[in-house]
Amino acid sequence: MTLSANQAGLVWDPEQQQLWLRDNEIWLFPTALFGKIRFSRIGLKLAERYAKGFRWQHETIVALADAQAPHAYALSDTLACEWYQGRDSYPDEIPTSDEMVLTYQHTPIGLTKRIGSRIKNNLPRELVRDGACTQQRYWPTPDRTALFR
Repeated sequence: MTLSANQAGLVWDPEQQQLWLRDNEIWLFPTALFGKIRFSRIGLKLAERYAKGFRWQHETIVALADAQAPHAYALSDTLACEWYQGRDSYPDEIPTSDEMVLTYQHTPIGLTKRIGSRIKNNLPRELVRDGACTQQRYWPTPDRTALFR
């Protein structure tokens, strides 16, 4: 599991967090709390286990992924906009990795797979913002925060 996490670009301190498997779900718990409180739903759900491997949770990628990982792929403003609108992207420069951590302004925003020349959008549907970017609001401010308003 840890090897698979490292390949996905996920990092955590094994002295402060411990993996726990429950009902085909992999959780990360703070080791300082073991034996002191009863666990119910505290911790971070890392992944769900399937017959063919693991499916990482979007929240795990955003919280623990290394933006400097070898397979990290930085999105341009336009591609980031498409990502948050839930659309697949076709970048000018095709990524070399099949699975990659997407970053925007050096911050992890998701995990995706390259399918041919396309970046498959795996953003959870409840996080998709159809009107995230419009032509009128396309970078009117120098800090580019209009994307997320």
